Amino acid sequence: MAQVALKKAEKQLATHDTTELQAQVASLRTAADAAQQALQEALAAAPPAPVPTSAQPAADEALKKAKIEAAMLKAQIRKLEKIEAPTTEQQSELDTLRQQLTQAEQALASAEASAPAAPAKPAGDEALKKAKIEAAMLRAQIRKLEKIEAPTAEQQSELVALRQQLSQAEQALAAAESTAASAPAAPANSPGEEALKKAKIELAMKRAELKKAEKAGADEASLATLRSALAEAEQALHAAEEASGKPAPELQRHNKSGVDDALRALKTEVAFARADLRKLERDDAASSEALDAARTRLAAAEQALAAHQG
Repeated sequence: MAQVALKKAEKQLATHDTTELQAQVASLRTAADAAQQALQEALAAAPPAPVPTSAQPAADEALKKAKIEAAMLKAQIRKLEKIEAPTTEQQSELDTLRQQLTQAEQALASAEASAPAAPAKPAGDEALKKAKIEAAMLRAQIRKLEKIEAPTAEQQSELVALRQQLSQAEQALAAAESTAASAPAAPANSPGEEALKKAKIELAMKRAELKKAEKAGADEASLATLRSALAEAEQALHAAEEASGKPAPELQRHNKSGVDDALRALKTEVAFARADLRKLERDDAASSEALDAARTRLAAAEQALAAHQG
């Protein structure tokens, strides 16, 4: 996805050589390099892949291809949707990509329906794989920030937080490696459990999209759309939980950090509100109304956090 975005930006730069496109290409090239390094680390840490045989179902290959195609189209659409004042060419491209995404999602649904169920993997293997990916992604983000010659206070704070997360991820990786070999094989999931798993993933994606948009300072209309999508994903998760016969996941999770979900959400809101206010304060073109709204949001978030803690 990073390489596709870079090639596309380079093509636009060749046609329209602007300062904005030059900066965008430089940023995308850095992101592509970081993604390539993360991929190399993940490949180096992963166990040897089994040699493919001619008996491998063609449906699996079609499903994999459909997933990649849909993911690439979504990434391109999100990138264009972030442009505040798109040109006619960009708007036309966005419409075309949305049509292609609709077709890709239909192809993905068809491939998922025809693909055979994957054999269950040991729980230890899944935890180990997740820990390796998490550590590799954190290392890539840290390297990207470390390359900045004059980081801002916010970037420096983010770098410190990422290093702490990497330390925790490396500890989790070591623990997963020590237990993966002896972990018992997980039983095959029922259709209800598979639907529940998909609902959890969808909810996590919607929550991440909303947090990313809030952090980027998206307009209220976009945030409202994302909040609506998150609410629908939560309802779908509840329905999947009831259909699977399992208790809600919130009753099963253990908070390793000792912080309850409500407190974490309040702290996150304070951090986002403070970051948005600082961003506006550094913007000479920011209106007084926007600054007042940002200060009001931060004050309300801090009051809610203080009330929860005290």
